[in-house]
Amino acid sequence: LALACSRPLLLRRCGGESRCGGAMSTYSRPQVPAGSCGAISLRLAGRDLLKPISKMDQAFYFLQPVDVVALRIPDYPTIVREPMDLGTIEKKLDASSYATTEEFVADVKLVWYNARLYNPVGSVVHEAARALEKAFDDRLEALVGSCDRPAPPAPDSDAADGVPASKLRPILRALQSHACSKPFRVP
Repeated sequence: LALACSRPLLLRRCGGESRCGGAMSTYSRPQVPAGSCGAISLRLAGRDLLKPISKMDQAFYFLQPVDVVALRIPDYPTIVREPMDLGTIEKKLDASSYATTEEFVADVKLVWYNARLYNPVGSVVHEAARALEKAFDDRLEALVGSCDRPAPPAPDSDAADGVPASKLRPILRALQSHACSKPFRVP
């Protein structure tokens, strides 16, 4: 993604890396393999991944859609075929538009990809995209790693008030067998 602000002087473009000697000669949406995000929920992804990245100083360029008229970059839509920005991703999260966490991650990666595609290496926006992508990937890796760890063994007693687990089991069974408990049985 290129600039998403009203400061055209920060944009030093050359028409995409494909015309600047970069490696992105063909446009291809970033792919995220199914199941690669482990057990991360979309709510967790928004809270622990998107929000902190959006608050970083360099995220300024990516918080809203690129305004091709204000930035005077009419070639942007021909180079970036699938625009994406962090603000749109946040709206999609709020509207529950993502079916999987991998779709969310693919959209975030698309933001960085578009920025690197349109802006030449060394430009402010290109380097901001690289830095934010690294920060995002590091946070994602840490989050996936923490979700992949096995849960600690259950203690013999409830830590909150010292009630032995043996006394809680009959209560739990009674609650589970109650007719109204059906919606609450699945985690």
